[in-house]
Amino acid sequence: MKLFPSLFMPIRLFAICLLLMTQALYAAPWQLRTAARDTPPYYEIDADGKPRGACPDLFVALEKQLPELLIVDQKKALSVSLHDAYLERGKLDLLCGFGNSGKRKEYAELLAPLWGSLHQIAVRRDDPIRINSIDELREASRQRAVLVRRNSSFANYLQSKDIHIDESTNEFPLMLRMLQAKRGRILYYDKALLASIIERAGMNQQLRIAPTVFARTELYFMVAKSVDPQLRAALRLALQQLEANGTLSKIRRKYHIEAPEQ
Repeated sequence: MKLFPSLFMPIRLFAICLLLMTQALYAAPWQLRTAARDTPPYYEIDADGKPRGACPDLFVALEKQLPELLIVDQKKALSVSLHDAYLERGKLDLLCGFGNSGKRKEYAELLAPLWGSLHQIAVRRDDPIRINSIDELREASRQRAVLVRRNSSFANYLQSKDIHIDESTNEFPLMLRMLQAKRGRILYYDKALLASIIERAGMNQQLRIAPTVFARTELYFMVAKSVDPQLRAALRLALQQLEANGTLSKIRRKYHIEAPEQ
């Protein structure tokens, strides 16, 4: 009679170990590495060192939608060029709110369009200048170079249109001060970002955003092709669900961001 317990003991131990391993595997989060950048209202690090903006809000929503998901390194700030370099080297797993460049598509899959970026200009309120087309902007740049953030996709776009640019800095507060001090006449960038930095600087009475839209760019949620295809599929489905249930629309309204063109 004592034989049976001894025979079944290894089986019971194996079953318990298998159960524990299965639970540990299920509980272990899918970790994806990202990085912050100074692009309010899309993504920034606030004075307390916490990530803030549309992308961090989206990360929270995704982690609720996929409890096994954990998005890490959200406070590590990188320039756009370093985001691309780290993505290429396998040091980043996802990009939130980036344009659809050919280089990025080599290393990442575009899971969903998130935001629509409108290219507009900020000028001084006391400046009567009116620019209604890219041709007029090119002509105005012959008199005074257009301020734009250094090494940005906006700078690249303006250069492709033969527009003279001043990309002497990548600091938005400095660009606003240059504009106010008449060290520049036009600042070219994303509408939502311009509105955010002007309001934060308390310059709504000194600066205005002109109505002309010179170009439009769709900004995407991208995941490195090195990420497990099963996780990429789960993320794509979660993003579709967040679009369908209104979560993404709520985030856009909160930060005054345009919806992407479908």
